[in-house]
Amino acid sequence: MLRPIGPRFKTVHRIVGLKYFNVFGSNGGHKGEMRSVVHKAFEQIRETGKVRLFKSGHADYRDGEQQRDFLYVKDALDATIRLAFNPQANGLFNVGSVALRPGSSWCGLFFGNSVFQ
Repeated sequence: MLRPIGPRFKTVHRIVGLKYFNVFGSNGGHKGEMRSVVHKAFEQIRETGKVRLFKSGHADYRDGEQQRDFLYVKDALDATIRLAFNPQANGLFNVGSVALRPGSSWCGLFFGNSVFQ
């Protein structure tokens, strides 16, 4: 059970909570199935030469056209440090690039258009 700690101990003046969106970068393999979709795509391309994009379950989006926000790990670190050392930061923050991209877009951008299956 979570309890507010600020009023009880009078030591917490601010709390910063962060939620990261699709963070990608090197060394993500240790996360197994929880690794980034970019890392998973890289592994597929390395093993088969192709990437299989997400199947859409929504009539408004074709397969691979679902949109996601991607954030490079160094940008995630930068946001974390900025918020940690900003005395006015207080609350919950979504950390992303603010640029939604469909799978076909980011995959083509990172790996080239010849990798689609």
